[in-house]
Amino acid sequence: GSTFYFQIPGQTKIDSEQINKSEITKTKIVQNLNILFAENDDINFKYIEKYLRYLNPLKLKGFLNGEDLLKEFKKDTDYNLILLDIQMPAMNGIECLSELRKINKNIPAIAITAFARSEDREKYLSLGFNEYAGKPFKKEELYNKIASIIN
Repeated sequence: GSTFYFQIPGQTKIDSEQINKSEITKTKIVQNLNILFAENDDINFKYIEKYLRYLNPLKLKGFLNGEDLLKEFKKDTDYNLILLDIQMPAMNGIECLSELRKINKNIPAIAITAFARSEDREKYLSLGFNEYAGKPFKKEELYNKIASIIN
């Protein structure tokens, strides 16, 4: 199968109704979350950022590539969850995780990718990720994955 990508020019507005708190599963997530994430697509970046804010993290920082996320983590290791897009410029999610693991072997990390075949989950778990979310993912699905690896 072929994969085609396109972008529609214009302003992206993410309405808070699109991410309704009542839709989020009631699974309890540990308090005091400090989250780092990297996603190079503007629309996905805004969606992930807005969704993660509903978890009420103490700290939330997003980057457009793995290299910048790694620089932040080297300056400040007080994070307890990382979400990484797999395909990014400068440093992809796999390379970034490899470097992060040299600093902190146990930090929970979720691979976020458009590659959504059934065998992909096992591939990313074998590369050191704690969990995997294929795009597009449902809010509840990601929320449950976060809860399962940090609780």
